[in-house]
Amino acid sequence: MEIARKKGKTLYSYINSLIKYAIKAENLNAPLYDQVNIYQYYLHAFKSNFILVPLSIFIYGLRVNLQNDRERVFIEWRNFGIWYAEFTKIKYHSIEEMEKFETTFFNIANSKIITLKMSRIRKNEALKNDGEITYQAQLHSKNPEMQSDFLLCYYYFFQGFFETYEFAEEEKSISENIITITVSRSLNTQKKANLQESNMSKMIKEYATESSGERKIFAVSKDLAEKLNDIAKKRHVTLFKYFNENVLQSTILAESYGIPLRTILEEHEGFRILNEIDMIFVPASIAFFLAEFASKDPAWENKWHETGTWTGQFLKIRFKEMDFSRLLTLARITFHPHSRIEMKVDLEKISNKDYDLTLKLYGRTLPESLMLGIATYYEGLCEELGYRTAGKNVSFGICVLNLKKS
Repeated sequence: MEIARKKGKTLYSYINSLIKYAIKAENLNAPLYDQVNIYQYYLHAFKSNFILVPLSIFIYGLRVNLQNDRERVFIEWRNFGIWYAEFTKIKYHSIEEMEKFETTFFNIANSKIITLKMSRIRKNEALKNDGEITYQAQLHSKNPEMQSDFLLCYYYFFQGFFETYEFAEEEKSISENIITITVSRSLNTQKKANLQESNMSKMIKEYATESSGERKIFAVSKDLAEKLNDIAKKRHVTLFKYFNENVLQSTILAESYGIPLRTILEEHEGFRILNEIDMIFVPASIAFFLAEFASKDPAWENKWHETGTWTGQFLKIRFKEMDFSRLLTLARITFHPHSRIEMKVDLEKISNKDYDLTLKLYGRTLPESLMLGIATYYEGLCEELGYRTAGKNVSFGICVLNLKKS
């Protein structure tokens, strides 16, 4: 394979390493291709200026702002919808592609709070002048705290989003926990799809075509081949089919991201844990806006501390021994690409597990109000892991926590 040559590995060594990744993924009950495929939505979130925020903080910040100035909150969500549509326009070759990707992305990003269902209810291509494409979008609250005004925020997001894609709103229906929006767009305004395929699509298609015509034999470790064959049997597919559709296509997809497969798998595990501790994707501009006013509330810091304490309790139960390198990975993913985080350990005391920590978070775009909340969050978390705060310095763009073993 060309990819193996680029990495300076023999085909035998490279194929065996891929099979090991596939086996490890199956042991986590998450097939390799599924992990690599979903990673594109995480990448999209960061490229689209989203950050991960604790769900309880998001709901609290949104509630405080809605009580203060709900109209301004709705305007902010609508403005982000317009910006997001403009940002994503160059990504899609057709409206259908946009619908499919954005529905999946929205449900992944908001899995804890809202479900989006998109359905096409009419497409009259017979009428040259009056033909139209019509979609119905239904937002359904999954969280009892996310109702009425909370759902309206997402309605205004979609209002700005659809208008930018040249859809006109035909009707809407609003209830306590469901909002239904019907929008339509003249087919005459729909640009012809760009039929040029991406390099990744071409690579997969060419390989599939080649594989359908002839089979290539790869030499692999006998033990690994037997384990992979057992997995294929459990999946009720042939070893050939499983290897092609799960292992090789995962590799090609990972290469299209420009990110090592090992990194994708490590970060996928991180995202899974972040989902377990109720982190959700929120547009950075919305998070910054909410923090601006909510930070003036007396309960702001206490809410972050409570959330950090709960997270620390969860991590102690989730892992027998909380490895701080794991905490560092989680923290790095959470605020990427708006921040950089460092953790320094006192190596002289590490032998007896009585070591001190210095936690540094750099985020040039993070406002001081949000940095203060994040610092308080990690104070609460680390207190649960047996540390006390010896010093804290928070300013615009930087947070330094000195932590000592209690």
